[in-house]
Amino acid sequence: MSRPEFKQIIRLASEYRTVLTPTAVVLEPIDPSQCKMDEQKSYFTPEAWAVVEKRLAKPLFPNAAEIMRNCREFIHQAWQAGCILTTGTDQVGFTLLPGYSIWREMEIFYE
Repeated sequence: MSRPEFKQIIRLASEYRTVLTPTAVVLEPIDPSQCKMDEQKSYFTPEAWAVVEKRLAKPLFPNAAEIMRNCREFIHQAWQAGCILTTGTDQVGFTLLPGYSIWREMEIFYE
């Protein structure tokens, strides 16, 4: 993201008032404490919850920490450049219920 081409793209996105929707939450490894998984548990059957726990134990991406650093840096640079940033629709996945994912997305923006 330090390359001149990236800086130019961000500048143009700001200039043309392009709306950027990074949907960073889909890339983040799910941390049960951050995503309020204890609250979500009541919406699952015991069998479904067992599957969720199994999925939470294995990261989706082996380099997830680096991916999230880059994602946060992208959001920060776009914000600094004056781009319009928005959260998209909720992540629809088996491990993070709609509603919870949009809140986590907003937290990532804040971070």
